[in-house]
Amino acid sequence: MPTGQVEAVGAATQVLQPEAPEAAPAPTADGGPPPGPGRARAPRGRPRADRRRRAAEPGPRPQLPDMPALDGLRAVALLAILAFHQGFDLAGGGFLGISSFLTLSGFLLATSMLAEWSQNGRLALGRLWLQRARRLGPPLVLTLAAVVVLQVVLRVGSGPGYKVDVLAALGQALNWRFALSDDGFARVLIDPSPVQHLWGLSVLAQLTLVLPPVFAGVMRLTGRHWRLAGALFGAAAVASFAGAAFVADRFGNESWAYFGTHTRAGELLVGVTLGFVVLSPAVRGIVGSPRGLAALRYGAPAALLVLAVLWSTTGLYSSNLFRGVTALNAVLTAWIVFSATVPGPLTTALGSLPLRTLGRLSYAAFLLHWPLFLLLDHDRIGLEGPPLFLVRVAATLVAAAAVTYGLERPVRRRVPERTAGVAVAGALAVVAAAAAVLPEQPPPGVHLAVDDGRGAGDLDVVVPTGDEVASVVVVGDSLAASLVPGFEAWNAEHPDEQVRVHTHVAEDCPLSAPGPVRLAGRTIGEDVACLGFEARLPILLEEADPDVVVVVPSVADLGEREIDREWAHLGDVVFDDWLWQELTDLAGTLEGAGVPVVWTTAPHVRLAPADEGDWTTVAENDPARVDRLNEIVRAVVAGRDGSVVADLGAWAQRLPRGEFGPDHRAEGRDLTEAGATSAVSWLVPELRAVLDGGDGGEDAAPADGG
Repeated sequence: MPTGQVEAVGAATQVLQPEAPEAAPAPTADGGPPPGPGRARAPRGRPRADRRRRAAEPGPRPQLPDMPALDGLRAVALLAILAFHQGFDLAGGGFLGISSFLTLSGFLLATSMLAEWSQNGRLALGRLWLQRARRLGPPLVLTLAAVVVLQVVLRVGSGPGYKVDVLAALGQALNWRFALSDDGFARVLIDPSPVQHLWGLSVLAQLTLVLPPVFAGVMRLTGRHWRLAGALFGAAAVASFAGAAFVADRFGNESWAYFGTHTRAGELLVGVTLGFVVLSPAVRGIVGSPRGLAALRYGAPAALLVLAVLWSTTGLYSSNLFRGVTALNAVLTAWIVFSATVPGPLTTALGSLPLRTLGRLSYAAFLLHWPLFLLLDHDRIGLEGPPLFLVRVAATLVAAAAVTYGLERPVRRRVPERTAGVAVAGALAVVAAAAAVLPEQPPPGVHLAVDDGRGAGDLDVVVPTGDEVASVVVVGDSLAASLVPGFEAWNAEHPDEQVRVHTHVAEDCPLSAPGPVRLAGRTIGEDVACLGFEARLPILLEEADPDVVVVVPSVADLGEREIDREWAHLGDVVFDDWLWQELTDLAGTLEGAGVPVVWTTAPHVRLAPADEGDWTTVAENDPARVDRLNEIVRAVVAGRDGSVVADLGAWAQRLPRGEFGPDHRAEGRDLTEAGATSAVSWLVPELRAVLDGGDGGEDAAPADGG
C-alpha cells in the first residue's frame, strides 16, 4: 500500500490508540482484541495470587488524541440549537443538534471504552463514571444553582412545575418528567422552564450509566469477535429507531417518542457502532484505497449540507421525524465524525480556530444559554430579532468561557476523580434543597392567584366600567379575537350590563391538535402559540374564573392534516372521525371550568390564496367544508350537559349585505369593528339567556357520521 494511504488508515484508527506508558498492541487481524496487559499470560513460576492481583488492577486510563474537527462539529450543532431557541424560521429543525450531540457522545464513549478494553481487558466502571461526573458535574451544578438564584432574585423562569423540573434535572430524570406529561411539546416550549433544554443531558446520563456494563458484558460474550459486538450494538440502534417510529405512529411525536430514553438511544448507539466500524479491517481497507479515502473526505461536506437541510426544514410535528429523520441525522453525523479522523477540506474547516474554540465552550454554552435567553428578553433589554440573538449569544459565550476555564478545566485537571465525585454529589444536594425550600417568585406583573374581587388584572382584555353582568372567556383563532371590539362597544352602550372578557386566541392555530396544516397554499399550525394552545387553556380558565366560555371554530381546521400518513380534510371519513375526537377532548377540557360552554358555528370564508390569486381556486373556501365542520361541532355538543350551540354562521348569512359584506367581514374571514359590534349585540343576549337558565343557543342534533 502506498505511504500516503497507510498514513490515511493510521489517521482513521488513531483514535483508538491509548497513550499509555507502553504502547498497546493493535487489534488482531480478525477485529478481535489484542492480548493487552490485563490479558497477558503470566510468566511461569509467578504465584497465582500475584497473578490474580495484577489482573484485577486496571492499567492507566487511555487518553484519546485531540481532534479539533470534532470540536468544530460541536460548535455547528450548538449554533443550530441556539438559533432554534431564538425562534428563527430557518432553524425550525435546529433541535436535531441535540441528536448530533448524542451520536458524537456515543462515538467518544465507545472509543474510550474500546481503548481501555484493548489495553486492560476490562473496564474500570467506577473510575469511568467518576471521570464523567468530574467532567460534566461542576458546570451542571453551577447552572442549576444559577437557575435557582435567577428565579428567586429576578423572577426568571417561573412557570407550572418549576420546582419539580429543577429537581428532575438535578436527578437526571428530566426527560421522563416531560415524557410522562400530557402536554407534550407545549409543556416544554410554551411555559418555558429554565431547565427545559436539559432533557437531552438526562438521556445521555442514563445511557452513560447503563451502556458501560452492557458493553463489558457484550465484549465478554463475543470474546475476540469484535465485529460481532459492533453488529449487536448496531442492531440495538435499529431496534431503538423502530421503537420510536412505532410509538410516534400511535401516539404522535410528543412525550414517549421524543423524550423516552429507549426511543432516543438509537442516536447514541449509532456513535457506539461507529467506534467498532473504524476497527474493522474491511473498513480500514476501504478507507486506505484512493476511492474510499476520497469518498470519506469529499462526501463529508455533502453530509453536512444534508444535515443543514434537515435542521432547516424538519418540524417537531413532522410526520417523518421518527420515520427516518433522526436515524438519518445520526448516520450523517457519524459520517462527518468518521471523516474527521482523516485529512480533508471539511476536517480543516471544522478544525479552524473559531469553530474549535466555540466547540470547546459548547458544553457550558449549552447548559447556560436557555436561562440567559429567558433573562435577556425583549422586555428587559429592548431588543428583538437578530440584535437580540447576538446579545444573547455574546452573553452565553462569555459565561461559558468563564465556566469552562474557571471551573470545568481546573476541576478536571487538578481535582482527583473520587474527590470531585463526592463534591458534585454534595453540591447537587445543596442546590436541590434550595430549589425545594426557597419560595417560587411569580414573573413581574403576573398574579398567580385569582382576584376574587374581580379587579382589573393582566388576563382581562375588556374591563367593565359599570355593573358587571358576566365574565366571558373567548376561545379560538383570529375570528374569535376579532369579537373584542364588539364587546368594548357593548360596554360603551350598556353601562348597566357590562361584560368582562378574557381571550385565549392564537392566529392560524387549529382547535384540534397542533401540527402542520395546509391552508390556502400555506403551511401553518406549528408555531409556539399553537403548540401551547390547549396546554395553557386550563391555566387560563382557572385564572379567569369565568361565568361562561365561548368557543369560535378555527379557520385552520378547514385545511388539510396528515392522518395515518395520508393528507386528509373535512369530508374525509378518517379526518372527520379524528376531528370529532379532538374537539370532544377539547370539550372535556372546557367543561373542567364548571361553567356553561357556548360553541358558535363557523361562518363561510373566502380565504385568499398564498399567491394572492382568485379566491375561488382555494379548496378551503368550499361552503361544504364549513358546513361539515359545523355538523361536527353540533355532534360534539350533542348530549353534553352545560354546552350549547350559538349559530354565528346563520347570523352572518342574515347580514344586510350578505355574509361577505365589506362592512362586516374583513378579507372574507374575520369581523370588522362594525361586524364585531353587530355580532356581540346578537351574542350577549344569547349568553345572558344561557346564564339565566333559558333557551340560549340552538338545540344540538347529532351529525351524520359523527
